[in-house]
Parts: sequence; C-alpha cells; structure tokens
Amino acid sequence: MKIYSFLFVQILFTSLSFSQQLPVLDQNLINRFSIQPGYTGENRGLHMWDGFRNNLLGLSQNPTTLAFNLSYRDTEKHGFGANFMSDKTGLFSNTFFQLSYAYRVKLANKAALSFGLSAGIAQNRFDFNSVIVEDKSDIGTVSNMGKTIFQAGFGTSYSTERFTVGVGFPSLYNTKVLYDIRATQYTYQLDPLFVFNSSYVFDVKQCKDLEIIPTVIVRAQRSLPTLADIVVAARYKKMYSLTAGYRTNGSFPVVAMANVYKNWKVYAGYDANIGNLAIASKGGFEAGIGYKFTLLSGSEHKLEDEKLKRSQDSLAKVVSLLNDKLIQSEKEKQIKTADLSQEVSVLKKENEELRIENDTLNQQLRRIISTGIVPKNNGTTRIDENDVEINIQNGYFVVVESSKNRVELEKDLMEWRQKEGSTFILKGDHGNWYYIAIEHHTTKRKALRRMEEIRKKYPNAWVRIQKNKDGKTRE
Repeated sequence: MKIYSFLFVQILFTSLSFSQQLPVLDQNLINRFSIQPGYTGENRGLHMWDGFRNNLLGLSQNPTTLAFNLSYRDTEKHGFGANFMSDKTGLFSNTFFQLSYAYRVKLANKAALSFGLSAGIAQNRFDFNSVIVEDKSDIGTVSNMGKTIFQAGFGTSYSTERFTVGVGFPSLYNTKVLYDIRATQYTYQLDPLFVFNSSYVFDVKQCKDLEIIPTVIVRAQRSLPTLADIVVAARYKKMYSLTAGYRTNGSFPVVAMANVYKNWKVYAGYDANIGNLAIASKGGFEAGIGYKFTLLSGSEHKLEDEKLKRSQDSLAKVVSLLNDKLIQSEKEKQIKTADLSQEVSVLKKENEELRIENDTLNQQLRRIISTGIVPKNNGTTRIDENDVEINIQNGYFVVVESSKNRVELEKDLMEWRQKEGSTFILKGDHGNWYYIAIEHHTTKRKALRRMEEIRKKYPNAWVRIQKNKDGKTRE
C-alpha cells in the first residue's frame, strides 16, 4: 500500500512540474487586469473583482480556484493593484499574492500606453491528510509541507477608445522548488508564462447601444501546449454582456455579466467540455462579483472646483453680454426698420423698371429667334469706317468680350446672339478696339448689379460706360 501511496505522490509531482501554474479563469474575459500587470489601473477609480471557479466537475479532487483582485488609478499616470489567488487540486494547493504598479502615458487621439510591474509571493503546499488510503500508517511518517517563493511579472498594453492589445509575463522567471519525501527528491518548477491579448469594439448600426467585441487571449509556457481563448462578446449599454467562444484545451466558455445595482456587477460562466474530457467531466463553473468606486484625488477636487467657478464666471459674463446685445439690437432694429421701409420703396421701383426691361428683352429675343438677326433701332446704331455696325447709345453696358480683330469678333457675335439673344458691338474711343456687350442699362447701379449676376456665368464680364459727345450719360 505504501508503494501505491508514494507512487501517487510521485505522479502528482511529475505532472505539477510541467503544469500551468496560473489557473485559466473566465474572469480574464471581462477583467483585463486579471491577465497581466500592464492593465493595472486601466480605468479611473477603484475596481474590485472577486470570483470562484469549480473546474472539471464530476472528477474526484477536482481543481477549485478563488480569485480576488483590485486596481486603482486616481490620476492620468499612476495605477496600483493587488492580486490574490488560491488554487487547489487534490492534496496540492497554490496561493499567490502580488502587488502591481503601472505607469500610463497619454498619446494622441485618446490613446494610451501602459507599462506595469508586479511582485509578490507564491506558496506551494501539500496536504497529505487529504489523501484517502486504507491504512493511515502508509503516510503516517509524511508530514504536511509547503514552500514559499518570490514571484515577479511584467506587462505592457496599448489602448484606444476601441482597440486594445497587450503582452506580458505574469510569471517572469524560472523558479524551482525541491521537496524531499522519504529520501526521494521531487521538483516543482515555475516556468515563465507569456500572455498576449487583443480586442476591438465594433458598433452595431441597427442598435446604437449594442457593441460587438471580438477578443483573443493566448498563453504560452515552456513544455506545455499553447492555450488560446477566441471569443466574441455582445455588450449592451456597457451594462450587460454575453461572451462565448472556444478555448483550445477543448472547451467552450460562455460568460454572462450584468450591472445589477448602481456600481455592482455580477458574472457567471460555464465551460462545456468536448472530446475525451467530456466523458469524465461535466465542465467547469465560475461566478463572481465586481464593484467600482469612483474616486477623485484632492488635486482633482480642487481642479473640479476651479472649473466650476470658471464656468459660473463665464456664464455670468455671457448673460451680461446677451443683455447688452439685446438692448443694442432693439435700437438697431428701430433704425433698420426705417431704413428697410425706404429700401423697400426703392426696390419696388427698381423691380418695376426691371419688369419693363425684361418684357422688352423677351420681345427682342423672340424676334431674334424667328429672324436670326438683331433689330436695328433708329438712332442707336451706326456703321463705322470698317463697315461694322456699332451701338452709339449712352449708358452702361455689360461687356463679355473685347478684341482688335473685327473679323473674329463678328464671328463671335453670332455665337453670343445664339446664347444671349440681345447683343451689342461697342467701339472704343481710341484705336480699333471693339467690345461685345450683352446688356444695356441706363443706371450704373443696375449695370453693376447685373454684372455681379452675369459673372457667375461669365467670370470676365465688366461694365463699360459709353458717353455722347458732350460727355454726359443719360439717367
């Protein structure tokens, strides 16, 4: 019987020498600080999580884990945290306690880069009293034993409003613990553990309060298969979430989390096993609570008070300025009312003149379309020495083209008549310059206003003033 008892202990040590020392928790899927120290103080205030996991249900002496952690950040730069975990499998138990610190650097576009360190102790213990044997004398000379070792970790993370990625070593270096049992030496080896995680938040357009968050967590340790969680979470109003996916050890984790009262949260998860493991085990169950304390430091309270005072002073100035502007606007309104009345009268008169002018232009346009020529008005045109018919009216003309080449100008004149209808040829007072005008006005004001409108279509349009021999224009 003694041989079987110590054979059991030897097999246990052999498996523990290459086992994954940090348990895999469903809490890792909703609380990144439980993964590695780079996420210490990821969020403002004090955050606390407490959870219990009962894994491999249905197996005798199955693993159980109790995990408690809290993280705190009251400024933009410094984060502090603590992690406690107790893991028990049969007669072997592991207890971890670590303190962590992270320095946070703000980057552009609301991004942040964090560097975290952790340090603490890990205690391994064997409880031989829990071994069930037929003859207690088989292990009567073997006492309970434990070893305490130092443990340190490192991690870094980069995060934006939607994207997060982190790498870390929760267990940073190689540690060996030796046990001597009845002249036989056994080794418990703590290997460095590498962890990588990444996630991204997608908005659902059909539901503005719903977000989809795919997440990947990869754990790698020497002499052990790489373990990966590939999950997708659906989060509603940042208060409720449902996470489901696949874990490469042959299980499907499903975790639900809800904000039940103010800052209190609860979560529950179940891991369904597949393959050979499902024959012996009914899976694993995990549940826990979380709480968030929103805290402000003394300096932040002072800053908030100063901001509030500045806001109040600014509001008082705005109210005073609005009152002054209201009084001034009333005065200006009275003045503008009188000016507008006079301007309305002028605009009515100009509108009537424009209506008459528009009717005249429409009549000319219809004649041009039907005959193809511009009607000659007695006394308004003459033939110059180059046999060019030029307009000799006094007034203001909107000119769209000018040239010394009268042949080319006359060709362009036909094109302008097809586009604009009524056109005129003007001649300069000196030299052989000719001008094509598309409108004639008796007042400078009308001509300039029409020029601005025509420039939207012909940017090079301008106003030419044509006077009779006595140098006067007709109004």
